[in-house]
Amino acid sequence: MNDKIRIEKGNFHEMESREMHEIFSTPHYTLFGLTLQQNPVAIRKLNQLLHFGNFERIIEIGAGDGGLSILFALWAKIKNKEFHSFDIHDRGANIALLRSLTDGFVVKDVLFNPENVEYVKGLIQKPGRTLLICDAGKIIDFNTYADSLKVNDIIMMHDFAPTKEYFEENVRGKIWNWQESWYAGVEEACLRNNIVHTDYFYDCVWSCGTKRG
Repeated sequence: MNDKIRIEKGNFHEMESREMHEIFSTPHYTLFGLTLQQNPVAIRKLNQLLHFGNFERIIEIGAGDGGLSILFALWAKIKNKEFHSFDIHDRGANIALLRSLTDGFVVKDVLFNPENVEYVKGLIQKPGRTLLICDAGKIIDFNTYADSLKVNDIIMMHDFAPTKEYFEENVRGKIWNWQESWYAGVEEACLRNNIVHTDYFYDCVWSCGTKRG
């Protein structure tokens, strides 16, 4: 190695510690300048899911700031798949950029407007595997659309911990500070539709359930 090059023993651990503190104290994580309301582990695991999932479409209920939506939209554009995202407003920090990438984002109430709910149900039921992202009302989203899932479709909820006790013991102050969804809130829909969950996404506060035959 060239001994004229100065090498400092890295401070990456200290940088990571500062970054993790910021993640736990705010819902904003920045990836290459893109604001994401996610634990950073989620990006890697969602990428794995998309890589192996053989999805024909992503349907996102609740775009928020639109950061994760942009990553979903990019995947859909590259793979020539469908992307549909809905929110009741377009004030998110990244929405203008999202709209420059896709026409799949629409301001529309898809939880309490019956006509719009039927429209989304129709999207879910189209041929091919659907990934349904519940990130608006979370539990409300799940219960609204669980009955419309096809066999092998996947449904996910954000800000998730399986129970409130699990959240207090394993999540709060460690990997995330918000719990807005849990199993008890969707138990009936899961039993009725034979939706089986994995714990693989627990460490990034997402649920992930697959409708079995």
